[in-house]
Amino acid sequence: MSKSILLVNWAPIWKGAHVGGGVNGYLHHLGPALCALGHEVTYVFGGLLYTDQPKGCFSRRHDDFHGIRVIEIINSPVLAPSASQFREPMAEVHAPELVGEFSRLLRLIKPDLVHWHNIEGFSIDCVDACREFGAKIVYSLHNYHTLCSQVTLCKGNQKPCLDFRAGHDCSTCIQAPDPYSEKARRIERYANDQDDTLERLRSGLQKGVSKLKHELSWPKRIISETLNIYKHLQAIKQEEAKPRILHAPGSPTTTGEDLAIHPLRNRSDWSLSLPVLSAEQIDHEYEQQAGKPLDNIPKRDPSSGKLFGVHARRRSEMVSMLNRCDRVLAVSDFVRLKYETEGVEPERISTMRIGTSLADIRPPRQTERTQTEPVRIVFVGYNHFNKGLPLLLAAMQGMRGDDLRQIGLSVYAPGVQTIGPEFRRLYPPLAELNIRDSYEPSELEHILTSHDVCYVGSSWWDPLPQTALESLVFRTPVLGAEAGGIPEAVRDGKNGFLFRANDPHSLRLRLLDVIEAKGTSNWPTQFNELKTISSHASELSAFYGALTTPSSNQSILTSRQAESVLGAHQTAQPSCINLEMQHEHL
Repeated sequence: MSKSILLVNWAPIWKGAHVGGGVNGYLHHLGPALCALGHEVTYVFGGLLYTDQPKGCFSRRHDDFHGIRVIEIINSPVLAPSASQFREPMAEVHAPELVGEFSRLLRLIKPDLVHWHNIEGFSIDCVDACREFGAKIVYSLHNYHTLCSQVTLCKGNQKPCLDFRAGHDCSTCIQAPDPYSEKARRIERYANDQDDTLERLRSGLQKGVSKLKHELSWPKRIISETLNIYKHLQAIKQEEAKPRILHAPGSPTTTGEDLAIHPLRNRSDWSLSLPVLSAEQIDHEYEQQAGKPLDNIPKRDPSSGKLFGVHARRRSEMVSMLNRCDRVLAVSDFVRLKYETEGVEPERISTMRIGTSLADIRPPRQTERTQTEPVRIVFVGYNHFNKGLPLLLAAMQGMRGDDLRQIGLSVYAPGVQTIGPEFRRLYPPLAELNIRDSYEPSELEHILTSHDVCYVGSSWWDPLPQTALESLVFRTPVLGAEAGGIPEAVRDGKNGFLFRANDPHSLRLRLLDVIEAKGTSNWPTQFNELKTISSHASELSAFYGALTTPSSNQSILTSRQAESVLGAHQTAQPSCINLEMQHEHL
């Protein structure tokens, strides 16, 4: 039966993974699949665009996306993505102006079910408003944003957060902009992007005022520069007073021993001098920055429930909100168990693993190369610290040159410029090194099938990275961390290799195992078929149908109940409906 489904996220659906990462990439494919099953699908996003013409929170309709109505809430009091709102976390709990506009949309759309995929750009009272209009509420946990204001459950985006100290550690966790200044910046940016003379003049006036303030500060700048010059003059006098000793480059050539050939000075043997530091020293340095190795046991934060800081109060409010939803879906068992430890009712939350659009592709796996050829390892994703590139670097820095010569490494990662030079120092002895700061989704098939192993080394509890699923679709084994949902997809020795998360020593040993297994019967070859987006959409459709059945008096639907109706759904042609908006359409 066709339903009116409202999907909520913070990023524009048509931009896919380019904006909003894996979650938006998933919705980019899921939305049209639900529409193809006959559902009336609306997509609402917000928290990105700000303007003072007009002021106040309002919405606009964009062009439809493959039969989906797309609506953007403009001037939301809650900024997206999460880091932009980090310094004002309680705005994500109550935002009266935002809930007023969202309620107005609910009144027009009349959804049977609202499926929240993120609350970034929105507030808890927006979720609660759905119930007032008779809609069922489903919340999918793709990440930890409802527990952690900056999403990752990592301190400083590096060390896994084991204790947030009742929210006190959150206040200094990351550097984040002031939300008010960020809104002003976005207003100015939007004005500059528009071909509007008045807006450009206003923007020019603001810049002129700022420049005038700078010019009027000349006395302060003169004093500052004068002090700087004085300090340099004093330093020069001190240096001139010291005796000047010059040293010629190189070493003496007095005796025959001075001219002897030393093995480590022979360029062909430089690779054998690796590592410069011992592996133990490298591991210690990494631990100082990233914390200790992780276990993969979901645990309750020891200070959860102590409502001392605003971030702790926000977390408590978010858990309460989840317990008011009709159903909560986790993308992996780890995520489900983690949220249960934090207070989400076990009977309300269940695991529903998402599909991947690439699972519809069945390319033949190319012939495996021989054991004598280098093992080609690839990393695909963003260069965020907790995605594992620093961990891989530390592991490789502690390996012998002879072992590195048996590895070819490719990195496709936006932002790789910050770590790329460190990897280049390992080439040679690395057999190959290819570093790119971008890739297109259309390139994934070629990238993954042209490598032997895909490295998914998250140093935190990654819920279920899409890269792991995409790699397994193309029957490329995964070298994965035992963290979050990764070991639920990667089976050690079957379709990949697992190592202890956030542990360079463990990763180093598994790299040696990968080298040894290449071209032998120990190579992972047991790949299962993965869930496609179309089959996942059918699963969700059956789930929606059972949850919205009028005869059902239960507000909570178990996973088994959903499975019992799976397959009963009749595919229908997508329908299009018009939304009468009180504002003009874009």
